[in-house]
Amino acid sequence: MTTRLLAVNRPVSVCGDPIRRVSGQVARVVRSRPFFWVLWSFIGCVSLLDAALVLVYAERILEMEENPVCRLLIELDPTGFSYFLPAKLAGTVLVLVLLRLIDRFMRNRAALITAAVAAYQAGLLMYLGT
Repeated sequence: MTTRLLAVNRPVSVCGDPIRRVSGQVARVVRSRPFFWVLWSFIGCVSLLDAALVLVYAERILEMEENPVCRLLIELDPTGFSYFLPAKLAGTVLVLVLLRLIDRFMRNRAALITAAVAAYQAGLLMYLGT
């Protein structure tokens, strides 16, 4: 790769700036349709796993649940989950629908927002694994 000097004595790459080239490729991947759908699916799957763990640990869920709103919903119906699981499902569906609407109408921001929610879900997944 050869370089030449500009009038301000700054070397300029003949092949282009490699950092810009790589960052442009990363930006293209992040804004791609498959990237959005992979993150979107990951968010839904972690939420589904979380709900499944509620059923597995049904006897101890009131002791284990740390979210005060969720604890309240469990206390309203301690023998079943007639409030808690539908609320959890409704929250997940709401988030997934909102992400899809953001993707449809604000595509330039959708990847960042979806990645942030997916990062939070990744943290939840790590917490659930401990």
